[in-house]
Amino acid sequence: MDCMLTQKFFQALREPVIQLTEILDKKKLLKKVMSENPYLGQEEEPVWLYMFYVSGILQQKKGVTKLFNQINNHYKNKKETNKIIYKLLKLDYKIKNNMWSWWEIDEMNIDTPTDTIKFTNYEI
Repeated sequence: MDCMLTQKFFQALREPVIQLTEILDKKKLLKKVMSENPYLGQEEEPVWLYMFYVSGILQQKKGVTKLFNQINNHYKNKKETNKIIYKLLKLDYKIKNNMWSWWEIDEMNIDTPTDTIKFTNYEI
């Protein structure tokens, strides 16, 4: 995602991600969930929480609509919101299928063994 879309995405979902974090923390699940992710470092923590939230929303029935409304209610630009949703759906698909281009592996420092990755030229 380009820088402007990324900032708008983070701003739009800030409150729900904070609420999710507080709920997980209250139930003493936050540290457990984060400790189960071996690739998570302190600097990736905020981004990881957003992606954890987005992944959960996208798995729900009508999740894309819910995510669209959350972002669009904050941003109020359907065209830009559609761009954000499209990029999130592509990223979610790539994560689930472990399908990355060589550029993404290098640029995003993906530490997955290359024998388990399905390579593509299709970039985010």
